[in-house]
Amino acid sequence: ISRGELNKFLLTKAEAAGASIRFECPLVDADFEAGTATFESKGERFSVETELLIGCDGAPSALRAAMVQRAGCEASVDMLSHGYKELTFPAAPGGGFAMREDALHIWPRGDHMLMGLPNPDGSFTGTLYLARTGEQSFESLTSAEDVVAFFETHYPDSVALLPGLGESFMSTPMGELGTVRSFPWNVGGRALLVGDSAHGIVPFFGQGLNCGFEDCVVLAQLLDEQDDMEIVFTAYAASRKTNTDAIADMALANFVEMRDSVGDPAWLLRKGVQGALEKAFPTRYRSRYAMVMYSYIPYRHAFDAGLIHGIILDELCEGLDDPESVDLERASALIDERLKPFLDANDIDLEF
Repeated sequence: ISRGELNKFLLTKAEAAGASIRFECPLVDADFEAGTATFESKGERFSVETELLIGCDGAPSALRAAMVQRAGCEASVDMLSHGYKELTFPAAPGGGFAMREDALHIWPRGDHMLMGLPNPDGSFTGTLYLARTGEQSFESLTSAEDVVAFFETHYPDSVALLPGLGESFMSTPMGELGTVRSFPWNVGGRALLVGDSAHGIVPFFGQGLNCGFEDCVVLAQLLDEQDDMEIVFTAYAASRKTNTDAIADMALANFVEMRDSVGDPAWLLRKGVQGALEKAFPTRYRSRYAMVMYSYIPYRHAFDAGLIHGIILDELCEGLDDPESVDLERASALIDERLKPFLDANDIDLEF
């Protein structure tokens, strides 16, 4: 989905609902006792009175900073040692895809990786994840020639698909990656954090925007049921905190998996066995990835189910060389013994 088109759609809907929108006017501070919010526009600061302030101002949230400073909120921002740069794999001459279009392409290299995600126009969005500093890092790539040499060494089959690689790489800023955790997310019924301002995550499960939209769904449902903002905000945070912590942990784990594990024969064996189980028992066993990506199952339940999956896979993979030879009778018994009680207890339906 085009992020730009989605932004325009949401702005149009907000205006139709009566919202007044001002651009280039970020929040810089909030005083919850005085009931004021301070903004900056064209270098000038001004304050407005507010009874209710909902902050959707992203991972660097000024509202969260004010809550930490003035209201006892605890927050942490844990930055990855890796950064990223985006590159474009253009469409093949004459149009069409230069790589297989129905796949996520990953070049795993242990301490760094390159990815390619297909776009409808035949191009791929490429992303290099690499340490920010050190001997082999963004810091060490100081010229277009350095970049090309690095790619020829580590990603040789990608170079022909990335015209102008050196120059485009050097002109692209490096992005940073981090995990935001905070709590509480509200100051009584006067202020609330939503989305990345409360729980920013790294992008390796592709759930950041979805997670923020889930916040909105839960908050809207609670507002339909209750007029007391403090009760609504407290219930909202109680519902969402455990799920946002779970997806944050899964996103971090998926980074290691994508960067290190996808070339490991033992990992590939486990994935093969997992695929065999999903095929044989489609309504009784679904991978953690499938539960996160293709269902409304809460992130926390998907995380916890994944722990049980790990125990089952450990047992089934012991002494196994070929995933096609997995003992499905034993697998069925383990699913009934280990996984089914958890699914039943949490009313989880895997028919999706």
